[in-house]
Amino acid sequence: MKKSFLILVTAIMFVLAGCGSKPTLSEWVNGKDIAEVESTANATYASANITVDISADGEDILVYTMVYDKDAYATLGDMEQDAIDEYFNSQIETLKGGMLPMFDACKQELDIELKAVRVEYVWDGKVLWSYDITK
Repeated sequence: MKKSFLILVTAIMFVLAGCGSKPTLSEWVNGKDIAEVESTANATYASANITVDISADGEDILVYTMVYDKDAYATLGDMEQDAIDEYFNSQIETLKGGMLPMFDACKQELDIELKAVRVEYVWDGKVLWSYDITK
């Protein structure tokens, strides 16, 4: 899963590098290039029953949402929050390592100063875990 997530980040970096205009963050995440990245990511994660949504929270927080299929991950509904936190907290350093280049890339390519890159995991409409990566 970690490797696939880093592939998603790399795809976003390539989109940033090819962006000729200077859209706002919300314009950029709702554009054609990000739709293509999401489509590719969703094809990659289909066998794991996870979908990806890339969005903006305001104009300074980039949000990666990983949505777990309710039926495929039914056991998540029975897990205690402490166990969920422990699992995802163990991935923070990997997530940071993959996401920190996004701050410079957004600044250089889009002239957008990100406050945070939020990674959130959702199951059955509920955010199981969320973390704001800051520079």
